[in-house]
Amino acid sequence: MSSEARVLVMGHVAPDGDSVSSALAIARKENGVLYVHEPHLNPTLSWLVEETGIKVLHDKEAVSWKPEKLIVVDCAPTKLRAGFPIETYLAVNPDVTVRNIDHHADRVGEEPLLFESRVEKIIDPKASSTAEVLINQGFMDDILLVGLATDTGNFEYSHPNQAMSCALALHISDERIQYIRDKVRITLDYKQLQEMFGTELRYYYSGHYHVLFGRMRVTNTDIMLRLIELSRGFDFVAITQGNGRASLRTRTNTDLSVFARRFGGGGHARASGCIVGDYDKFVEAYSDFIWSCGA
Repeated sequence: MSSEARVLVMGHVAPDGDSVSSALAIARKENGVLYVHEPHLNPTLSWLVEETGIKVLHDKEAVSWKPEKLIVVDCAPTKLRAGFPIETYLAVNPDVTVRNIDHHADRVGEEPLLFESRVEKIIDPKASSTAEVLINQGFMDDILLVGLATDTGNFEYSHPNQAMSCALALHISDERIQYIRDKVRITLDYKQLQEMFGTELRYYYSGHYHVLFGRMRVTNTDIMLRLIELSRGFDFVAITQGNGRASLRTRTNTDLSVFARRFGGGGHARASGCIVGDYDKFVEAYSDFIWSCGA
């Protein structure tokens, strides 16, 4: 295989921060391409792809690219787990090999893979994350901090001291660490909020601000306050209860009371409230207001 071999790197279906950051770190080092099964990454992780500039391929276009080497991280190298038709592709491409890097304990003692002899496994169930496995393998890419933080709840559980030692080994500046941890916090909170809101959650990145809309099906102040607490990592938040009352929050210097008064409300600069009639028009108006603030 030549030094210019086409390397396709992938994580698991519905990837998390560890899966995406680990795959991107490898793709960057191997001059490879990232495979993502879903048409679009979760918006709280897409910034990683944008920051690294790694090319992304999906399904048929990834197969048509004819990769000569597959690298699968954070899961077993199967179509079920990774989304890419690995077994079929190996069957018709006998020279293609697979490198598999993972940390999940259920991989130990697993049944042999269909193409076991062509798979190089690097599995460390004692590691907090696949990112940690990579760092122990000599990868020093700072985006691996995302994987370390994601799989340890921002260093609050799952081998936090061990993971933090790996983070220190990356020699990242304090500013960079804070930047990445803020990004990860948004990712973690968004997952919790998704579970609570289901399809009633909208998130977008304006190019400058992280904006979150939540629409509750019920009227419950205690739940609303909990959701506001979970959304602390976002720059602008609007949470609407079942009775149409919306709570607006920001961590910027924007005066939200100016916007709230347009909808019959008011309040403080960073915490205001108003009444929502047509929800879609409210979302559009709030988005326009944020854009007018320089987003």
